[in-house]
Amino acid sequence: MDEHTKFVKAEDCNYYGGRRYPKLVTEAVFDAMKTFEVRDDDIWLLTYPKAGTTWMMEIIHHILDHGIEGYKISTTDRALYPEYVKPRGPSNYELLKEAPSPRFIASHLPGHLLPPQIHEHRAKIIYVARNAKDVAVSMYYHHKVDPMIPKYQSWEEFYDAFINNDVIFGSWADHTLYWWNRRFEDNVMFVTYKQMKKDLAGMVSQVARFLDISLENQIKGIADKCTFQNMKKNAPRQHPNILGAFKVDQSQSPFVRKGKVGSWKSQFTVAQNDLFDERYKEWIGDSGLTFTA
Repeated sequence: MDEHTKFVKAEDCNYYGGRRYPKLVTEAVFDAMKTFEVRDDDIWLLTYPKAGTTWMMEIIHHILDHGIEGYKISTTDRALYPEYVKPRGPSNYELLKEAPSPRFIASHLPGHLLPPQIHEHRAKIIYVARNAKDVAVSMYYHHKVDPMIPKYQSWEEFYDAFINNDVIFGSWADHTLYWWNRRFEDNVMFVTYKQMKKDLAGMVSQVARFLDISLENQIKGIADKCTFQNMKKNAPRQHPNILGAFKVDQSQSPFVRKGKVGSWKSQFTVAQNDLFDERYKEWIGDSGLTFTA
């Protein structure tokens, strides 16, 4: 078997092509993605883990709910991740095959493992990127409570894994640059977590325009529903399938935790920050992708 397509099941995660994936990402998923049919009216929300997925998911859900008459989601969560296979019942990619249009699909899969048809159809793609340092801190705390992914004994251990690209879904830089380099394609919207924090109402308006949905005077109301405070309060009710599938223990670390920009400053040591900055320069090269705070 080619090392790039080799699947290995380990005790705390699965491996595919040398990268770690949660235990819910099974071998069948990678085969299914090769032939998964993408529709022109699909809406894909793509992110590296802990980059703002749930927040943007809520924004898109309310835009669709307010802007498309008769719109109904086919799940109690806002969107389905095709890569996740729950222990019982049909897989998400099978459910999506039968889902009515427009389908709202979320995924953490790296670009090269998404369905090839995503580049052949005119599906709308929204990619959310977040400062890698904040992503690392948020992932560390998520690893503490999610039994589907590896456990780390300390922040230092997780930090080493992250800067060596040995965490679930692989390299943050590879994942993010894949869509950064496609940001000028007319069906791709590349946004940052910081932009969402800076002007939430403005982001709601931008996303609606990108999706060709007219909201008239509903922007402020949607933004109010999507504040971080409301997200944190409503997460258990609005995302029961995600929380149930992952068996997240919210008493240890909430699914929606802090949501701050620059929270890495209270976690990184000076030496860790210096080394991270060196690695970041290597990862990003001359791409022009930069984050502040």
